[in-house]
Amino acid sequence: MANSFVKAVRIFMLMLLQIADSFTRVSFIRKPRNYTIIASEDNTVLLRCSFSAAINKKKTWRNGTTLLFAGDERYQANARTTLGQNNNHEYSLRIEKVNVHDEGPYICSIFEEESMISQTSFLTVNVPAFLTSNLSERETIVDEGESVWLFCNAEGKPKPKISWRHLVPSGDGVMGTGTHLPIPDITREGEGLYECSADNNMGSPATHTMNILVRYPPEMYQRRVSKNVSVSVGQETVLECISSAYPLPTFVWKHGDLLYRDSGSRSSRVQVVNVAQGKYSVKSKLNIERIQEKDFGKYECIAENAKGIAIMSLFLKKTSVTTRKPPRQVFRSHRNSKSMGDGNSAFCFHELNYFFGIVTSTVGFQILNSIPFHGF
Repeated sequence: MANSFVKAVRIFMLMLLQIADSFTRVSFIRKPRNYTIIASEDNTVLLRCSFSAAINKKKTWRNGTTLLFAGDERYQANARTTLGQNNNHEYSLRIEKVNVHDEGPYICSIFEEESMISQTSFLTVNVPAFLTSNLSERETIVDEGESVWLFCNAEGKPKPKISWRHLVPSGDGVMGTGTHLPIPDITREGEGLYECSADNNMGSPATHTMNILVRYPPEMYQRRVSKNVSVSVGQETVLECISSAYPLPTFVWKHGDLLYRDSGSRSSRVQVVNVAQGKYSVKSKLNIERIQEKDFGKYECIAENAKGIAIMSLFLKKTSVTTRKPPRQVFRSHRNSKSMGDGNSAFCFHELNYFFGIVTSTVGFQILNSIPFHGF
């Protein structure tokens, strides 16, 4: 009987010890969480480690195998990493100004006499797309017909996608993807602004614009001007030609052995005036005042730049001035007649005539069937 009682007491004491041990043993009360954040000077992440009462227990934070904190003591020199809470229920780690180097596993551990419990949170740091230094120049000048390669490199996490567009003047959609854009046999229509855009959906895309200038020789617009101009001596006229080119062309007008250029002077009888018509187009006007006989004939408008020359022929023709005989209007007439007895009769008359605003008076005497006699 006594033995049974002692055995029962021992079992009861063992149960009490187990219950007491369960109250003093530390356990985590929150499941570990993984964090994803974008690298930024403005971003901060708080890694939390929560547990049951851990009185006088040693606690640590590690990044992989690197010890960051043991209790309150810092073991690394990164001032961006600090302790948030350190008490009997929480041991949290704060990382400020998060960057890509902060990515990795963070391990919270609690040590007891002969054991350790740990939980791991993984921090993923994404990086918005950014352009590297291997880029095409902001401005590129090429000759028409050449092949052009545009380059644009970008980094980020995840890896960004690079796309290309022709912004101005065409406004085309996506022309291609990848780090380079080939433009074979470029034409003047291919000039303008190109944009590469790197995007990984982590903030705004990174962009880079490039301007391509295409050199080409002058080209005349044949249908936009009159090649035959008719005018009379003493009048004035204007001969015109329009040319497109890059670089912009210079103009010379040729008439026989005479050459005319835009000198800036407006005092001479024959003047050249050049007027811009657009980004790459210029109209040249040859103004001729008080037309003389020597001014008639063939003219050549010559446009020239470093890539070539273009010529347009125009003709100044003479027209004669014809004048009509002014109309005569008799607006008043008075006549008196008298028989002369020899079969003939005579009469005298008086007329008022109107010639283009001038009034004249005519008085006359006439014998019928005889030679007229004009007198007084």
